[in-house]
Amino acid sequence: MIVCYLDDSDAKVSKVETIAGYLADEEGWSRFEEKSEEICSKYDVELIRGHDLDNRRKAFRGWTQLKCQRFLEEISIAMVGNVIGGISRSIGKDHYKLRKRQLMETSPSQKRSFASLSGFGFCFGNISVALKDGDEFGIRDQVREEGIIFNLEAGSSNNLDIVRYVEGEKDHRNLHINTIVSEVDKRSCRAIQIADLYAFYSRRRGNYHERRKHLIIPRVPDIHQLHFGKKVPHDTAVIEEPFISGTNQRTGETFSFMGLTKGLHD
Repeated sequence: MIVCYLDDSDAKVSKVETIAGYLADEEGWSRFEEKSEEICSKYDVELIRGHDLDNRRKAFRGWTQLKCQRFLEEISIAMVGNVIGGISRSIGKDHYKLRKRQLMETSPSQKRSFASLSGFGFCFGNISVALKDGDEFGIRDQVREEGIIFNLEAGSSNNLDIVRYVEGEKDHRNLHINTIVSEVDKRSCRAIQIADLYAFYSRRRGNYHERRKHLIIPRVPDIHQLHFGKKVPHDTAVIEEPFISGTNQRTGETFSFMGLTKGLHD
């Protein structure tokens, strides 16, 4: 069964909020945990966190850029053949609030569905749909036939949104009945820690995109892109329009999308 570890990332000064993480089957995660634990022991890293790495805090205090690169390179090599890929979705905070309010005012039938759904919850929904209906990683049929386990970092205030979303989708038979949402402690495994790393850096990319979306400015790849992006596939995107609905002019049927995304390619 596919297991997806997801973590959220936000900052008061950021224009976006993000949820991101990695996918593997249970055997793949077991192999990765063994390899990554050996690496972290060698480098004396108790906890991998994007914010700490980027700011050279705690376990990474005093590290040179070269040492950071070597550490990430070894962790990313441990992912090869074990981790299927990474998926990340970001959404603009102000735009989401505006469109959510507009939808609830113009479509009363949707009010109950979206009244308590945060931007993080919406990003999770987009990821869930991408894994079930898209086939970026070649696992769509397996997700449809077996379900998927979503492991979230314990303690996040946004987890309840995700639980409600999954239960509602299961009730409407839009997700396999065996789809599970559970929580894991940040110190319990390296899988949720690399999800934190991905969430931190992909939020930064999303924030950069939102602040400069109308400008053509080249962006230097960050340290995560340089080392992780080359080893396993990453589906990193910003949800630019969260609510899209319309009518098929040929059949008259109504349709809707979970969101239109713009890929931020590694």
